[in-house]
Amino acid sequence: MRDIKQGVKIKVNIKRMFIFTQDLVLIAGLIIASGIHLAFINQEKATAATGDGKMILFWDGGVGNDAPTGWTCISCTGGDPFYQTFPRGNDTYGGTSGTANHTHTTTDSIATTGNAPVTQAQAGTALSDNGHNHTVNVTKGTASNLPSFKQLKVIRYNSTGEPSNIPTGAIAMFDGSLPSGWSSYSGQNGYYAYGNGDTVGTTGGSNTHNHSLTSTVGAATGAEHGTKVGGTQVLTANASHTHTVNATTSSTVNNEPLYIEAIFGKSTSTAAPPNGLIAMWDDEIPSNWTIQSGASGGFYQKFLKASATFGTTGGNSTHTHTNTSVPTLGPSGSTLSRSGVDVTASSTHTHTISVNSYSTANHVPPYRDVIIGKRVAQSTIAQSSYRIYKNLDSADVGVPLAAESTATNSPRQGKAFRLRLLLHVSTADLNTGNKVFKLQYAARSGTCDTGFSGESYSDVDTASG
Repeated sequence: MRDIKQGVKIKVNIKRMFIFTQDLVLIAGLIIASGIHLAFINQEKATAATGDGKMILFWDGGVGNDAPTGWTCISCTGGDPFYQTFPRGNDTYGGTSGTANHTHTTTDSIATTGNAPVTQAQAGTALSDNGHNHTVNVTKGTASNLPSFKQLKVIRYNSTGEPSNIPTGAIAMFDGSLPSGWSSYSGQNGYYAYGNGDTVGTTGGSNTHNHSLTSTVGAATGAEHGTKVGGTQVLTANASHTHTVNATTSSTVNNEPLYIEAIFGKSTSTAAPPNGLIAMWDDEIPSNWTIQSGASGGFYQKFLKASATFGTTGGNSTHTHTNTSVPTLGPSGSTLSRSGVDVTASSTHTHTISVNSYSTANHVPPYRDVIIGKRVAQSTIAQSSYRIYKNLDSADVGVPLAAESTATNSPRQGKAFRLRLLLHVSTADLNTGNKVFKLQYAARSGTCDTGFSGESYSDVDTASG
């Protein structure tokens, strides 16, 4: 039992062909006379709410800033909302973030050589001891955050609410079989939708990446020795030598952002929007659409990736890399000295550079949030029956005042009574959400009729009922 007053929102989840019972309590103080008509009205349907948003779709036609009649390209030039920007689903429009590239910090070190010493000790400073050290600096290159994309124009309808027709060539999303008048836009499959203008169809980005690693090794430090003549002469590393290091890369990792796969379809003729069409919006969606990018929706904070099937999700916002080991080349210079009880570094010794502890980096690319909605068949709500009862001011009703769907004389003035209605939902499921109803009344004009013709209805408001 629930008290219903003007403008109240009833949250229901009614399935097709299911009968829903809702008690309506008319509060004491409403003056009812014999011959009063009562009507339970679906206010949303009565007001034909269009929503404040404008529809946003993709397009691959035209030249430059061209867009279909009645639509505007909003990705064609710098400053446009979706110029070189990815659309991302969210429960509100317009939020922006993301960057084009990223890098990492690391902890870098270089080990002493693992090679054996080669010549005898001798006073002097010409040669490096085998236990010498180096400093190292490793420069990490930047990497792109852009996942594998294919560019499309992003177009917006010039008026709020649902367009009467979708233009030929418009590209939208679906979660199942394409309706009549739409063909698969399969060339986009595997790519993220990315806004641009003249370069529609151009591909770029990558779903994986690594970073270039450029290492610079400082001069050797530590004990030094002189050269020694006689005996067997071998080459040994000069004091203060350095090492060159071949350029290399970090490990390769995935950089796809959080995404959902959707089926992209292209309109083959100008026609009314079909049920099942999934479109982007820049504000409140119309009442015959359901939001798909709310906090619990599949598109919530997801980038749009085209696919032959719908619903697969994946990706992450951040990543790191595994530790990297980089070998140096040999020393930069060497000199002959006598072998024996060996202490000096060889002319071919190397070191291992360790690039460790990669920082966690955010790889979310530049985006703008859009509201994503799906056009759905509208439920038909009809009153199946009613019955009037005495009021008990409790969860239950009192004694019936008449048989089901039978009119009766009203109680005395100022006497509360209970009205119970059965509402029949057909045509399509009535999804969970806010449905606005109101109760109205009118003095009967002529005979009772289901068309409510001839009467002038007024709301049952909070002051009178």
